[in-house]
Amino acid sequence: MQRRLDYFLVSDILQEAIKSVEVIPSVQSDHSALKIIFCPLQEESRGRSYWKFNNSLTEDKDFINSLKKQIPKFEEEALGFEDPIMRWEFIKFKCRDFSMQYSIRKSKERTVRRKTLEKKVQELENKISSNSSDELITEYNRNKMELENIYNYITEGIILRSKTNWYEH
Repeated sequence: MQRRLDYFLVSDILQEAIKSVEVIPSVQSDHSALKIIFCPLQEESRGRSYWKFNNSLTEDKDFINSLKKQIPKFEEEALGFEDPIMRWEFIKFKCRDFSMQYSIRKSKERTVRRKTLEKKVQELENKISSNSSDELITEYNRNKMELENIYNYITEGIILRSKTNWYEH
């Protein structure tokens, strides 16, 4: 049985600074998260940031196979350079560029999938509150588990980037 009894209150001053509010489906809890986006004080223009190779790509079979197919093409393009060091640097540059494009594409796909699952879980939560059939509950649990796996992947990346030695699961 699901019920909505929670409230979230903000002061009048803070209310003016809120850009949007969204209820996000819970992953490992029976409570839903609340996402509040505040209006920025100043708009900052952001450029390309520093890129670092994502080591998890070495476990991605599609990435490995795609890169193996691209390397001969990179070598052929590098033949235009007479200096072997320049050829090697060019091949490394092309591999880096390929890796960046692949990472960006995979990240966008993951984001789209996460948002789709969040909407689906929220819709199923609403449907279950009015009609809790076994079929709906099974679909809800399956989608929630997939969403939980995505959040676990994101969490692992955050833990790795923060260089945390100890954390509680």
